[in-house]
Amino acid sequence: MENDCFAPITLNFGSPVGSPFKRSCRQDDNGSPVRGMPIFGSADEGSPVKGFTLFGNHPEFSDNIEEDPRTPPPAPRKTKLGLPKVEKPVDLVGNMGKKEEEFPFVPAVYDVNLTATPPSDGIRTPMPQFFKGLENAGSISPTTTQIPSRTEPTRNGSFFGFCRSPDGLHAFKTAKVVGSNGYGTLDKKKFVNLIRNNVVCNGSPQCASVSSFQIDHTKKESEADVSIVQELCDPLQIGEALPFLLCDISLLKWLIPKGYYATDLKRDNFGKDKDGNVKWFDFDLRDFVSTNACSFIKSGEFQHNGNPMFQQFLLMLMDFYRQIEENRKSEFAKLNEQAGLLKSLGLLSSEKSISETTIDDFAEVLRRIGLSEEDIAYLVGLIVPPPSSQ
Repeated sequence: MENDCFAPITLNFGSPVGSPFKRSCRQDDNGSPVRGMPIFGSADEGSPVKGFTLFGNHPEFSDNIEEDPRTPPPAPRKTKLGLPKVEKPVDLVGNMGKKEEEFPFVPAVYDVNLTATPPSDGIRTPMPQFFKGLENAGSISPTTTQIPSRTEPTRNGSFFGFCRSPDGLHAFKTAKVVGSNGYGTLDKKKFVNLIRNNVVCNGSPQCASVSSFQIDHTKKESEADVSIVQELCDPLQIGEALPFLLCDISLLKWLIPKGYYATDLKRDNFGKDKDGNVKWFDFDLRDFVSTNACSFIKSGEFQHNGNPMFQQFLLMLMDFYRQIEENRKSEFAKLNEQAGLLKSLGLLSSEKSISETTIDDFAEVLRRIGLSEEDIAYLVGLIVPPPSSQ
């Protein structure tokens, strides 16, 4: 073999079986062969040599291998849904992903910040993580202040039990926060709204002031007790429809510029403070949209036969003219159809029942109660859908 430089050889490295390859030697500048490991590649003269080298990344050797075009690429791994499996990212030290932060149950009592609107995310997280998110947002903070002592509730609302504080100057409201809603409890979404409502209403002269809002998360990881100490208000009485309406108008004029309006308007959610001023104490807000009519009535006892909002409002006002303690929904259903009811109370000139009234009749009732034309126009403008939306 001349100079041991070329010798015929048959190899198969990705080429068809039997393809001729040449074993080549490198030559120095004088044309003499250079001893060393051979490079395997194509036999075509003048074409780039494709092959592999045993010398790693040596600059004089190729490090690529030509794949057989007949060999199909490996199929991607599939999930149970038939989609390609996406591998989890691996960091430089080989760890699979980032370990999620743990939120162990740490019993604590929190004060609610009545100046900070709470975030609405984190509703679906476990209770320890949920409260940690509120704490990080500045909505609540751990406290060592003891929750005020209280007596047994004297009455119950949708979520709260109400009782007087030992000093006789405050109302004590209690509720329970759990992961999902149930009778007498708040789910986490409603609880966030409760904090927001108190923040929005804080400082309003028409709202009963809140002196303490605390969360007791010391007993169970999955639930917490809520305690609110609020200005005490005595119940409104029959015949006090006008001061109730005047408070409503002032309250709406205070809230609407902030983007909200009061809903669930009814006698039971308002009271009089020690100076005789009517105040709202059961804060329930909705977003105000100027193109939509306000939905002031929430309680089902005033909703019958699909009556429009102004008729529901008139039924609600009947609580200031009739003492109804039991079977309220059925009793208000009767009042809704009672002919001559409004005329008998001196509130309407016709014999129409509430279910037959028009918006002009509604304005007449408000006028006879004692509202000014300006306040009537304001309330009617909020309760009737704007012409463009009808």
